[in-house]
Amino acid sequence: MQPVSEDYMIPIVVGVSGRKGDSPDDERIPALVVPEMTRLRNTFPHSPFVVISSLSGGDECSIARLAVEHLGARLIAVLPCPSGQDKNAPPDGKYAKDFGELLGRAESSIDLSSLMRSKLGGTRYGAAEDRATAGIFTAAFIAEHSEILFAVSSEDGAEEQGSTARMINWMREGSITREYSLRANMSGLDTLDRSMIIMIDPVGLRTSVESVPSDEESARTNPGSGGQSGLPGAVSRSASRKLHGLLQSASNLLDKLYDSFFNRPGEGITDGYEKSPFTAVMERIDGFNSDIGIYVDRYGDKDLVRSKQYLLQNESDNELITGDGALRKIICLYSASDVLSQFYQKKTASLISWIYILFFIAVVLYGLIDWSSYLVLCYIALIPAIALLVKMTSRDRIEDRFLDYRALAEGLRVQFFWTLSGIDENVSSHYLSKYEGLLTWIRKAVRSIEIVTVRTGSPGYAPGDDKCLDITRKLWIESQLGYFSTKKRPLLARSRQFGNIMFLSFVLTLLVALVYGMYVLFAGVGNSEAINNFQILLGVIAAVGVAAQAYKNKRAYDELERRYSLAQQTYASAKRELEIGSVAPEKVLIAVGREALLENSDWLWTHRNVPIEVPKG
Repeated sequence: MQPVSEDYMIPIVVGVSGRKGDSPDDERIPALVVPEMTRLRNTFPHSPFVVISSLSGGDECSIARLAVEHLGARLIAVLPCPSGQDKNAPPDGKYAKDFGELLGRAESSIDLSSLMRSKLGGTRYGAAEDRATAGIFTAAFIAEHSEILFAVSSEDGAEEQGSTARMINWMREGSITREYSLRANMSGLDTLDRSMIIMIDPVGLRTSVESVPSDEESARTNPGSGGQSGLPGAVSRSASRKLHGLLQSASNLLDKLYDSFFNRPGEGITDGYEKSPFTAVMERIDGFNSDIGIYVDRYGDKDLVRSKQYLLQNESDNELITGDGALRKIICLYSASDVLSQFYQKKTASLISWIYILFFIAVVLYGLIDWSSYLVLCYIALIPAIALLVKMTSRDRIEDRFLDYRALAEGLRVQFFWTLSGIDENVSSHYLSKYEGLLTWIRKAVRSIEIVTVRTGSPGYAPGDDKCLDITRKLWIESQLGYFSTKKRPLLARSRQFGNIMFLSFVLTLLVALVYGMYVLFAGVGNSEAINNFQILLGVIAAVGVAAQAYKNKRAYDELERRYSLAQQTYASAKRELEIGSVAPEKVLIAVGREALLENSDWLWTHRNVPIEVPKG
């Protein structure tokens, strides 16, 4: 099998910042940087890397070259001005030679002055056109798009107010100041963005790794157990901590037993970065890349092609789309996340079905225990089997992968049509911005591809004309309207089916109970066998109703039907507005995209808070 193309993978973006001019420590820097890059590769073994740098000094050129060689990274040069127009570049020297060589090896370059002109407008751009201010915007751009930053410290402290110090401060704060950010639609309500800073000190021959922002402040402000004070409160809190510790130990023991029983292979790598909130988030991205690689290796790429055709329909061969590199990258990542979400959706549905089937059988066996003592053994065997299936879904994150990959695909769908329509909006600025924790990997994943799809006003095809808007209307608005209109009917039918089963179970339980009561009234209680049969029948009928209700609640048919109805209404309104034409199409598409992102966020959060667990009843 051919390895999966990097176009279907989410890149990890590595930024570089260092001292200006020639590097006096050419031999020391590789000795410090290469081990850190080895740890990065070991920690995230399945992910492609992209290195971004302004190449504004020997340090940056040296680290960028090492990233290309040791991480296999693609190089993107972020230049304060168009290539060849940098009047401050040294006419000769090693740095000038390295700069020219690396610029030739770069996959692409981003003309930041063009971005500034388009994002800031004429007035602000005129004030920011000088070299120093452009350098600050360049530093802000690199810091804002980097998951990991290699920063070389200055020997004499001259960089304390320079671009490297600014980048470090911004990343430690978790956000970029609005003054220098080119992200026009940033929200001030976003959660802090986690990153990693690798400090390189070539003079002291030291490296230090820092995950930012720090968790200390949230730990200090985390409220403790309230309501009780004094000795009773202290005893209660101590007992609560002890109980929590015991439960956590028991859970960890079960996880280890599960892993050892199923012989889950470990990475076998010790030279990697320790667990932290940042590495935990990035491991989700690395896990996505691993999953798509395994999927393509096993099943080929036919499903990826089918997913692209479903997204593009009769526009699959349209040069307006296929001729644009940014759109192709988004399409590839959409198809990867779409295919993986469908794969894990099927596995989730299968596991849920088996869990509730076994649960139903266990309830029936419990009612039949009086018939044979051997049924007790069957009942005892079914309970750990159900628990094992539940543990499998949580330990292997089967349902979480389905939910996360579906949410990622829907975010990429919005980004694709916004980009196609020439709309200057970033999904990462609107998506899951209020959620903290591991869910932020989805927003990071969407943001990481922005660096490889950014447009800098270079000549060539530019989306957003009337043809592209017409394609967006057909492939997005009308297609999604038809999808939700079609899909909500089966959900309503399924909901009614399980509702009928529950109602029938209730009615039959009443009828059997009535017959049972009449039998006892007229025949007495002398026939214990007949009475046991009545009790068993009642238990079986009740088990059917309980299992149906539990399964219906888990699959959330009613909730999905309501959400699909709301989505259908949204796309129907958008179609009507586009046909009337009284509102600019861009405004309608922005509103639809934001509504879709909000809906997907609520859907993800709702389902993540109702995990698969052992049925109770």
